Amino acid sequence: MAVVFLIGGTGNQLFQFTRAAPRDRFCTLFLQPRLRRWLGWTDHEQVLRFPAASPLACALALPMLALDVALVRLAGWSLFSRLDLRSVKARPMLTRLVQAGYFQDAAQTREASELGDQLAAQGEKAPELALHIRGGDALAMERQGAARYGILPPDYFRAALAMAGDPDKVYVFTDDPAHARAICAESVLEGTRVSYDSGDLGAMMRGCLSAKSFIACNSTLSWWLVQMRGADRPSIVPSPFTLALDLPVPPGAEAINVRY
Repeated sequence: MAVVFLIGGTGNQLFQFTRAAPRDRFCTLFLQPRLRRWLGWTDHEQVLRFPAASPLACALALPMLALDVALVRLAGWSLFSRLDLRSVKARPMLTRLVQAGYFQDAAQTREASELGDQLAAQGEKAPELALHIRGGDALAMERQGAARYGILPPDYFRAALAMAGDPDKVYVFTDDPAHARAICAESVLEGTRVSYDSGDLGAMMRGCLSAKSFIACNSTLSWWLVQMRGADRPSIVPSPFTLALDLPVPPGAEAINVRY
């Protein structure tokens, strides 16, 4: 068993969960808002609950993590930690007691469906069509040249809506309402009713999971939503899914080739 330190948003956390061993337990220290602000990291809402490591295990794992990060920077190797951070990657030379990082290209060892009950619908009416538009920190980094995710153009959403039959009403799930409104102004047919939801992330995820049809954007969260919807519920996705990650098109999803 190892202690896994969760980092990043819900999409990243799902990679960390599904790439951990079944007996591993999770520490949410780096998801605490005050610590994230002190470290200068983007503030992310925690939606899912993970099998928790004990306070004692977290306390013992933290100095191991700090030691191994220093060793990797100085000598290029780690004693106890498996690391996959942006500037630090290593496997332990002795034994794996700690894990921290994104692990987006690691083999999957457990199913995200283990967490599905936490996102069960709670009386909300399922929308006909849900659409996810990510902006926020990804858009800011793209504009600054700090990352290359590939922000999707209005043409993708226009083609996806046409593939979905140009519905009368669209439910838009977004972290950036201003960006989403600008995209929809160029891609949604006139007369279509558009509602924007940028509030409670858990409720928005439930809406996207329960919708009869779903249009994904190129965030890792969107990719996981398509995975969790499964092949029986139609989803439309961009291809390539991102420019930064080599994520496959999930089974059952219809892909639209995108020129970023």
